[in-house]
Amino acid sequence: MKSKLDFGSIVGISLGLFVIFGIGYFNVPGLHEIEQGTFKYYINRILLNPVGFFVAASDDGPARLDMFGLEPGIIRGFLENVNYFYDIKSLALVFFGVIAATFVNLPISAFADIIKIAQVVFRDESYDYVGTIDRICERATKARKDGILSLEADLENMANKFFRKGIEIAINEKEVDRLRYLLNNEKEAIENRHIAGAELFNYMASYAPAFGMMGTVMGLVIMMNGFGAGDSAGAEQSTAEKFSGLLAGMAMALVTTFYGVVLANLIFTPMGGKLKRKDEMEMLHKQVIIEGVVSIKQNEHPIIIKEKLMTMVPPEVVLELEDENRARS
Repeated sequence: MKSKLDFGSIVGISLGLFVIFGIGYFNVPGLHEIEQGTFKYYINRILLNPVGFFVAASDDGPARLDMFGLEPGIIRGFLENVNYFYDIKSLALVFFGVIAATFVNLPISAFADIIKIAQVVFRDESYDYVGTIDRICERATKARKDGILSLEADLENMANKFFRKGIEIAINEKEVDRLRYLLNNEKEAIENRHIAGAELFNYMASYAPAFGMMGTVMGLVIMMNGFGAGDSAGAEQSTAEKFSGLLAGMAMALVTTFYGVVLANLIFTPMGGKLKRKDEMEMLHKQVIIEGVVSIKQNEHPIIIKEKLMTMVPPEVVLELEDENRARS
């Protein structure tokens, strides 16, 4: 056995340290504490306050939103809530923290096809059981009439790779048990790849709330230590002002937990679940093909093959096959 350096763990730990000490310790200045038009002002607007802040009512006019000049109302309330739940720093801390932990947990090769795996979630795949069973019966009829070697001429026109490989093995293998063994191994290899893809998102789902809580704890520690300090100019603050700032900071810290829960329960866990469902559907379709190819090898009658395969497919497919049989009779 050869041993080599696991770059995935190094990348994960390095990224995790950057998340904690780089992103976590980065302090975004308060929008009320900085002058408009400066670099820090725009950094704040990008990271925390995309719609600006609200100006209290004064002799110059009513309360309004500084960017849009909006007075109190439904639209202003909605935009205010956008500011409350918008925090790029918190989102980055949770997301990259999850990626770092996953790199440590899984080999780096598991990330090679992550884009392809994610695409499967958004792809609507359906399996033509009726067409598959009909094609199996057609090959069975031909094999009974002209011999199984006659199916070799059909290989180039077979679109389903698994079915084509099954027929190839059936032509070359003499023993039925060996044929079933090889096809089951091929199916299990495909299933293991699918399970690995689903596990990737399941692991990410388990880490997201933890990193959300970590961000919240870090925020609370920083706020508690700064509770007794004065304002940015060094002036002493009243108790009410201190508590006001503390509560505002706690709300911002809790946003990190919010992002962790959302990423886990809206994105990662459902994606893992959908991949599992899709894998079950594909494995059922492949099992139908395996039984069909084995039946062809055993030289069974096409009618018996169809009846056997109908017991394996979903109920709605059975009804469709029965309707097809009635139409032919």
